[in-house]
Amino acid sequence: MNKSPGQIAYEQELLVKPNYHDGTPRKAWDQLKDFAQISWEQDPTPRYRNVAELRAFKGRDIQAHELASES
Repeated sequence: MNKSPGQIAYEQELLVKPNYHDGTPRKAWDQLKDFAQISWEQDPTPRYRNVAELRAFKGRDIQAHELASES
């Protein structure tokens, strides 16, 4: 199965931010409601709040093509 651009972006962000602000784990792509998936498809970019958050994943450079190859 090929991943859509929205799914790739969501999963990329999930690697950086696996939990919500209250510590609750974020849902996997297939558990998201339709409107959430549509939102990611309309804007398939991770939603980092700032540069520090973008770098929070311990310096790992996660590229969208890496996630796509996991499918």
